[in-house]
Amino acid sequence: MKRGLILVVFLSYLISFVSAQNTCSSPDQIILRLSEEDNAHGEVWNGANGYTTEICFSGAAPSNPHSCSGNNNVLRLAAPTNAHAEGPTGSYGTQICYGTLSCRITAVGGSCNAGETFIVSLSATTNAHLAEDNSYPYDICCTAGPVTPPVIPIGVQWLNMINEAMLPEPDGKVYVGNTIKLVAFGVPDAPGSNPREVIFEIFDDDGVGDDDIRTGSNALRAFTDPSTNTAEVIWTITQADYDAGKGDELSGSPELELQV
Repeated sequence: MKRGLILVVFLSYLISFVSAQNTCSSPDQIILRLSEEDNAHGEVWNGANGYTTEICFSGAAPSNPHSCSGNNNVLRLAAPTNAHAEGPTGSYGTQICYGTLSCRITAVGGSCNAGETFIVSLSATTNAHLAEDNSYPYDICCTAGPVTPPVIPIGVQWLNMINEAMLPEPDGKVYVGNTIKLVAFGVPDAPGSNPREVIFEIFDDDGVGDDDIRTGSNALRAFTDPSTNTAEVIWTITQADYDAGKGDELSGSPELELQV
């Protein structure tokens, strides 16, 4: 019996973390600058004093990352440089904004929740010194949101190695040792036009039950190219893949199930 393959594509964000460095990889990745590692004053990303402790966004920088949108305020400074700081909802006139970050200041002694990223700590809720670590009692914690994902059609294709939309054998079957491509297209960007991880899970469906071929930690993974909204993996079918399909011929076109 020939069994049709089901390709399940999972999408996940490429999670980016914040780091403190002497030099960020590009100016677009600087969130703010500190005069020292702790007991510091702050300045904007392109401040006149050129403070050397840079708080960096270590993922792919979004477009116009320092533009303020009204909901991406990381914290506020009393001046563009040599400044004390306060949380993002304070009244200081210099806003530190970045990408699609959504930030808060914790209660005294609090810490960031699961899913949040620590940025800096403050000595008080306002008129505060800053530290690159959490040695001060108030943390600034951020998530990459809020974001409304775009609604973009998504599809998937099996391609042979010369990019023909077909399986490599003339009879439509593939065998151990064959190499094919799996391409997901129309994949929405992660926040900030960043790459998104696409997880390809492959099952063998005979109408009775699914046989796991490449699932979980054995799934195939790729990151999107944001310029084309596609992700591509190359799969060389192994004996283990064949055995996982219970030894039946692999044939048929993939169906797509999308889970974001």
